[in-house]
Amino acid sequence: MNQPSGGAPRRVHAFGRWLTRPPCRCKGRRTTRSVTRRISRRISRRNGRLQCGFTLIELMITVAVAAILSAVALPYLATFVDRSRARAWSSELESALSYARAEAIARSGPVGVCALEAPGATLCAAANDGSAWINGWMVVDQRAGVSLRTGPPAADGLSVAAGGRGSFFFGRGGLAAAPTGGSVTTGTLAIGRSDGAASIAESCLVISAGGRIRREAPSGGSCSHTAG
Repeated sequence: MNQPSGGAPRRVHAFGRWLTRPPCRCKGRRTTRSVTRRISRRISRRNGRLQCGFTLIELMITVAVAAILSAVALPYLATFVDRSRARAWSSELESALSYARAEAIARSGPVGVCALEAPGATLCAAANDGSAWINGWMVVDQRAGVSLRTGPPAADGLSVAAGGRGSFFFGRGGLAAAPTGGSVTTGTLAIGRSDGAASIAESCLVISAGGRIRREAPSGGSCSHTAG
């Protein structure tokens, strides 16, 4: 502190001390920038201390904007979840078909995948019941009459269309085979999501006469692929 010529210490005005004080820093807080404006930082002086924070109005505006954005994004999030579930369930069914074909070659007999007549059932649905795939599936050794593997039912909001095919069997050599009393099981499985009264395909599994299993991308929300 500077000394005057008379030797008495010079007094610094309180306003001068306030000007030399370092700016207020809020530890652990950062200001945020929105698309319209930056939320201002309010500084008040209470009990000789500088405090930083947001006003109640600013907080209410932030909450309202977050609620609006959430309401807009929620339908898209639901669609994304249903699409992911459809593709995951399609991958499981594709794996089951490939497993059945490999077992048919190893056992030199008909092995296939059939839709279940009800969720958690141990019996296959009718051979022409293509709508039963949502109940789950089962890999069956037809000659031994035993179940080799089972799969879960489709999640809520998913749809499965098989064009009147309730089962797909493979015979010796892995070729598409005919189950007892049925025709050669080739065709397409369309796995998708339900959008109101309509069904939008997300994955198409095509089984050819040669036993080849391939996944195709849907066209225009439907599966129009042929089992060639």
